[in-house]
Amino acid sequence: MEPRVWFAHFWGVTKFLVICAFYAHVVNGDHSPFTRYYKPGDFILGGLFSFYREVNGTCSALNTLRHTFGRIEAMIYAIEKINNDSNILQNVTLGYSIYDDCGQESFGLASSLHMLGLHDTCDARTNEPPIVGIIGPEYTKVTIAANHLFSFYEVPHISASASSDELSDRTRFPYFSRLVPSDNFQIGAIIDIIEHFKWKYVSAVYSNEDYGEHGIGELIDRSLKNDKFCLGATVAISESATMSEVDRAIRQISRRADVEVIVLFSLPEIAQKFLDGMARADLIGNYTMICSDAIIALRSNQVYFNRLKGSILINPYSSQRLPSFDKHIKEVGKAAMDDINSTNNTFIRALVNGCNGHNKNRNESEKMCAELNQTQLSDYSLHTWAAIVIDAVNVIAHALNSTRSEKTDGVNLYNQILNTSFYGERGLIKFMENGDFPGSYIIENIVQDGDKCTSRVVGRWDTQNETRLSFTGDVQWPFDHDPVAICSQPCPAGMVMKEHGDNPLCCWECFECLDYQITSDNGTMCLECPDFYWPDTTRTKCELVDPKFMRIGHPAAVFFILLSTLGLIMSVLTSVVYIYHRNHTLIKASGREVMCIIMIGVVLSYIMVFFFVSEPKNGVCGVARVGLIMSFTWTYAPLLVKVFRINRIFHSAQKSPQKPKYIETSYQILFSIFLISFQLVISIMWITIKEPAAVKENPVLYQREVTLRCNFQQVEIITSSIYNIILIGLCCYYAIRTRKLPDNFKETKFIGVSVYITLSIFVVFIPSYFVVTEPVTRSAILCGAVVGNASTTLVCLFLSKLYAVYFIVDRNLPSKRTSGIPVAHSSNTPVTTVENSSNREQMFADVSTENVSVM
Repeated sequence: MEPRVWFAHFWGVTKFLVICAFYAHVVNGDHSPFTRYYKPGDFILGGLFSFYREVNGTCSALNTLRHTFGRIEAMIYAIEKINNDSNILQNVTLGYSIYDDCGQESFGLASSLHMLGLHDTCDARTNEPPIVGIIGPEYTKVTIAANHLFSFYEVPHISASASSDELSDRTRFPYFSRLVPSDNFQIGAIIDIIEHFKWKYVSAVYSNEDYGEHGIGELIDRSLKNDKFCLGATVAISESATMSEVDRAIRQISRRADVEVIVLFSLPEIAQKFLDGMARADLIGNYTMICSDAIIALRSNQVYFNRLKGSILINPYSSQRLPSFDKHIKEVGKAAMDDINSTNNTFIRALVNGCNGHNKNRNESEKMCAELNQTQLSDYSLHTWAAIVIDAVNVIAHALNSTRSEKTDGVNLYNQILNTSFYGERGLIKFMENGDFPGSYIIENIVQDGDKCTSRVVGRWDTQNETRLSFTGDVQWPFDHDPVAICSQPCPAGMVMKEHGDNPLCCWECFECLDYQITSDNGTMCLECPDFYWPDTTRTKCELVDPKFMRIGHPAAVFFILLSTLGLIMSVLTSVVYIYHRNHTLIKASGREVMCIIMIGVVLSYIMVFFFVSEPKNGVCGVARVGLIMSFTWTYAPLLVKVFRINRIFHSAQKSPQKPKYIETSYQILFSIFLISFQLVISIMWITIKEPAAVKENPVLYQREVTLRCNFQQVEIITSSIYNIILIGLCCYYAIRTRKLPDNFKETKFIGVSVYITLSIFVVFIPSYFVVTEPVTRSAILCGAVVGNASTTLVCLFLSKLYAVYFIVDRNLPSKRTSGIPVAHSSNTPVTTVENSSNREQMFADVSTENVSVM
């Protein structure tokens, strides 16, 4: 058996059970089980609307006039207008068969069976023309249930308000189309609004039925793929929810004080329950809501609409008034109230009868009267729902007009519906391939207008525009600040986000990075700065640290520059005086050539200070590395030669009258150059192994400090210093050996003082330099070492002699050459003389003039 035939048999068996079960369900109601308004015609259009709503198991409560009666009357108005239009469906009359579906699936399905004439088990109507197309129902759940029946019998079905994206499936609903955008588009509009206001974390409330579940399900799916916002608390409220259940849902929503935005995707009845709960919790005005299109129905109830102040409303309907239709409603309402017999409209008669007290429920009677009285108000308008129903009727009329020359069956008519395009009450009417209506919404803001709230247009969302969302006005919020919608506060500078909770994209905890780390672009990782870089104040990028070194303007640098300048001046003056007194007996006796070499070492030491306080560069570092060591060597290499010569002369004179070898001036210069050259070779070797360069260092790990220094090597300084220490040590040794020379020969004592001080400088300098990492202190140590050495040498070896030249009386200097010289002297031993001879005289000729006291 083919599936279609099988289903027909199955349906024939089950329809009786469904209808009879429904009759048993509604038989206790205050009105006929099926409220119907029928008008014959050549083609009959069906209508399913929720005139009543279910309360306590019976379909007896009247829906708002705006909510349903306006749609019913809009359908009748549109059909009558077409029947009176000679430009369309000429010689053809449209009729209608309108039923109440009570907003319930079972009731709607039973009404659909009656509408299609499939109710032969209960009340057959075989003479009526078949239904060619159906408009309605309003609710998604009723639409889905009824459309299965309509599709099976190939009856085109146009919905004026069912927006669930579930209905976009052509395989399940092959004859369905609608004049409202799918919730798929509505969710896109909601997401664009959230992103426009940069809300990161929003809550959601939805009705626990097809409309709300599919809408919020789509929102959840898209939020998981979206990196710009997250959904927080998401709660469902059912139609049967108790006050305690609603209150529990609201407590879940209000748990986070930093989330002031709620997506309200709900049927109006359930939205009312939610708003009642918000009022009980005294939370009205604490939140702004993004309301789905179904919430538009609350406009007819000012109490609930006022509670939405400051919210955003997504309106798929036209906001343009329909003056001719508004006039029609007023006339129909007035005529019915004046004389109920003036109308055959079942729904109007039920409304008037209810107002006249024919309803057992007094509250319902008062409500009906209030609804009727509203139709007479000057500002009363039903344009919101009327326009879309009028356009739906015109769609079927245009499709019928196109199929008049063909067979008017459901398949052909539905194809014509999809191809229909015209300008209706809402603008261009055109369907997508799957029967959906293109996504287009008016964005409205609910604002205070006197003692009530109204809505005003602030923007538009349209899939046809390049920028889908555009705002044309400012949004007024329910509070005096922009809504806050975050799960976690942004982490301060220097802190990163660690995932926390069910929404790691939006909820996090902040953890502080280490001082030398920055945060990554997305704020989730701590990244170390490269060497010589340090985080900036924002902790988002690394900046080059300005290196520390001894700068010219530093107080220590100024101090040493002044000392060096003074030392150089004293050195120059001393050299000038030496040259001036170069033939003085005392100057000649000190060894002028060797002293000149020593003076070069003193000057070199003072000059090196200027390199030590300069910014380290490759050239400066080359001079500094060689000059530091050579300044000491240049001073103490010739001094060693000098003191060694003195030692040989005086000690060999005690043993032999023979003149020692290699004590001539030329040999002294040669020996001095050799000792200096040896150190120079060592220094050249080290700068060859490692070229001089200015290097940056982080002396203290993970601290914001970078030093710039010359690349002195520890082993280089130690090896070179060992050589200088050897020279100084030998000078010290020979200074001690010559300590017992005659009292009038005290130069070796001054040499000893100079050597002792310099040796002390080395003892302090070497360990201090390697222990200290601070660049200014290091440079100060270098400057202090060379200045101390140079000044000691200048005072002890040079200035002491100049003092003797000018201020000491030469009482011990003979007026002419004596026949002998003292070779030994002590306070207890007489002076021993050597007999005059040419060899001995020549032997002591170079030192005879040194028998002068310098103090």
